[in-house]
Amino acid sequence: MLVVYDSRSGFSVADGSQTTPDASCTTIEAYVERYEDTSIEDLKSILIDIGYSADIMTRTDELARYIGVGAPPFPYRGVVNMGTGTVSAFRAGQAATFLEMMNVPYTGNNPQALLCLRDKTLTKVIAAHAGVDTAAGIYISSDNIHLIESLALKLYPVFAKPNFGSCGVAIEDNFASTPQAAMELVSRLLTLAPEGILVEQFIAGQEITAYVVGTGRTATIIPLILLQEDGSRLPDDFVYSGSRKMDQAKLGGYRWHLARDYLGVDVLGNLERTARTLAVALGTRDFNRFDFRLTQDNRLCFIEANGQPGLKSFAGSMTEAVNRLWFQDALGIQKLFLMSAFERMGLKSAKT
Repeated sequence: MLVVYDSRSGFSVADGSQTTPDASCTTIEAYVERYEDTSIEDLKSILIDIGYSADIMTRTDELARYIGVGAPPFPYRGVVNMGTGTVSAFRAGQAATFLEMMNVPYTGNNPQALLCLRDKTLTKVIAAHAGVDTAAGIYISSDNIHLIESLALKLYPVFAKPNFGSCGVAIEDNFASTPQAAMELVSRLLTLAPEGILVEQFIAGQEITAYVVGTGRTATIIPLILLQEDGSRLPDDFVYSGSRKMDQAKLGGYRWHLARDYLGVDVLGNLERTARTLAVALGTRDFNRFDFRLTQDNRLCFIEANGQPGLKSFAGSMTEAVNRLWFQDALGIQKLFLMSAFERMGLKSAKT
């Protein structure tokens, strides 16, 4: 088996914050890269434990050597695709596209789903057509920035973020309470992410995320909720921003908890049904994550999808929390991801 990823593929925080939970990593970029490398080594160790030989490829574009007339035969049974692509802001589908051209079985979403999930506006349009509640908003580029003026005042405050998740810019507290403030905010963000900005109504409530491991309606749904360390609610205006992820990793005052320990049966049932609806509507497979906000009156509002969730495991991370609380296994979700993906790929035994 081959594990493909893009080492040092690029990550930055929009406000320039460089707080990291590891003193030996002087920048957020170095911190993300270190734990990304470790997470790939974890996948390799699992493959070896279940009987596969495993190699690691650190650049998506190295797959190109196996494409075209006269290319050497691909020497692996399949690929664990963690590749995020290189250079382009629309890089998300690069590795999967190469693998489709090679006709090689691989884990994760196909190129169409990957690119769709990186486009927050398109993802929400599909979700809405599937009957999923989403926040009202508008896609803004430099060509239509004047449309901010058309946003109804009742939608304020609004939240702005890069529309394409692969642009390498983390989300910060990008709030605006007036059209003028929104115009200034979006103008600034467009210099960081010129491909476009999603401006949408901010939904006050609790931060919820749901892992979807597997494919379609048979996937395993694992919901988490972000709360104070003692399990009490966070303020409804709390945003899980890029810098706060780093603070949380330094054991700040908030933690991911299992949603089933804090939410009622009806809310949990709605959350699971919604996650399954999204998985089917968006055509996801193997390993994805959907983010929501839950209001005080139990409105569940879809925020965005992640078609390539990170597997970096450090104290306070989602991966660490789900493995400790749900699986009681430090590599539990990684193992479930690989085994369910291999079953879909027809690779049920490493010995055959």
